Amino acid sequence: MDRSMSFKRSIMMGSDSEFSDGEAGLPRQRLRDGRLQQNALLCLQALAKAVPKQLYPYWDKFLPDIPSMQPAPSLISVMRHHELPNVRLAACASLTAFLDGSKQYLAVADDSAGSKGSFTSLSQKVAEQLREVHQGLIQAVALETQPVLLAQEIRCLSILVKNCSYERLSRDYRPEVKEAIVGRLQQDDFAIKSAVIDCISSLLDAGMSYPSSPNHQIIDSLLPLTDRSEHLSVRVASYEGLCSVARNKPEAIRERWKEVDAVLTEGMKDGKDAVRAASMKMLEQYAHSCSTAEGEEKKAPASWWSEMLDKYVQLAVADTFYAVRSLGCDCLSHVPPDIFRDLPPKRRFSCLTIALGMAQEDDPNVRAAACRTLGVYVSYPSIMEDQDMFFLIDVATTVPQYASDRNLNVRIRASWTLANLCDAFVIMSKQATDGAPTLEDAGVTESIIVELIKAGLVAARDNDKCRSNGVRALGNIIRSCSTQFLRREAERLVKEVVLAVLKNVDSGTVK
Repeated sequence: MDRSMSFKRSIMMGSDSEFSDGEAGLPRQRLRDGRLQQNALLCLQALAKAVPKQLYPYWDKFLPDIPSMQPAPSLISVMRHHELPNVRLAACASLTAFLDGSKQYLAVADDSAGSKGSFTSLSQKVAEQLREVHQGLIQAVALETQPVLLAQEIRCLSILVKNCSYERLSRDYRPEVKEAIVGRLQQDDFAIKSAVIDCISSLLDAGMSYPSSPNHQIIDSLLPLTDRSEHLSVRVASYEGLCSVARNKPEAIRERWKEVDAVLTEGMKDGKDAVRAASMKMLEQYAHSCSTAEGEEKKAPASWWSEMLDKYVQLAVADTFYAVRSLGCDCLSHVPPDIFRDLPPKRRFSCLTIALGMAQEDDPNVRAAACRTLGVYVSYPSIMEDQDMFFLIDVATTVPQYASDRNLNVRIRASWTLANLCDAFVIMSKQATDGAPTLEDAGVTESIIVELIKAGLVAARDNDKCRSNGVRALGNIIRSCSTQFLRREAERLVKEVVLAVLKNVDSGTVK
């Protein structure tokens, strides 16, 4: 058996030695009944993973919806009160499978208006189930003594938070979830620590509002857990927790940048691929938050972007692990247009050449990230100016080949970049009348236009996720062509373009 699968199964179901004390002294018949219940719960878990939507109508058979002094048997009651730990763990695993991926179904929950009579709508029933599941899991986490069970219960709580829509619920359970789990972060068990950090990340991503001080408390808790003395899973989870802070509270990262910077530096030097990737992901998320922030006070200064490029991106794109190189490309794409325009020419040229070079990578994840970065850069106004406009030709001769790439994700990104490039050509054509550089000045020859049209046709006939960009590219490149070219190709390329556009309009994939 694969070691990772074996480890995962031991975390999910525990080992006989871990739970032997709970079974010692029980009558043989009760042990047999317990194993039967455990197998039944595992079958239920398998069903929930295989056909989750078909189980939605039967949730009320397995989940509580009304508080009672003597509640009917449910996954919550079995998880909390069964005498055999293995059965309790199986119930928790089944509940986790029920909740995982149920966001669309749980979105119907609504009890904000209160009860309106004897009729109980689906939205009210789901809201009642959410109330009982929240309360049951919170109480289970508070009272649990078995480490393996506790870790699984916290993970189940995290899955619940990720899939629950709190806006229309009359009660906000997120503060209660936080209070239930934060104290468990001090335990020595690495699985419990990892589960708690994941749940904190879920709370942040679920929009839980934290004032400034608790934000710093979270960072204070996470930074020490990235240390090499911690278990690998805890270190990776801690970086992922910092990712959530960067996504949702970037100002907290900014205020503590000196300490965060030190942690990132150590992470990028680590020998473990997972740690380097997690640390780079945290930087990428923070860079994305800075690039999309509104208001000058929330934006990162030009000096920070220069530091990111010189200190981290240069290191990342040379890393041996593909995920780190891919994230380095993503960081390049987050440099805002005004910051990019004001970079020194040498550093700006470095960004462009790195993106072009990474597009030649063997790994499809890196190629896809590089194609996206090229698509971002060709949209920058400064690229269309004299000093950088020849970059457009480099992109025009590099990207068309990826419209036929074996990897769908690469083709999707390449089609988007192709469409953005053709948008840039249209803008340059319009500006040429005002004395700005023309397409001919940039070196856009008819042979390049032919290759772009062929790539656009490939994208327009590809997967639905490529077609709209393919059609956009075709429309814009045709607008940029000379009248002489259009007349010459009227019965060949232009005819193919018209047919491709009509086919997409008829099929309804292009709006």
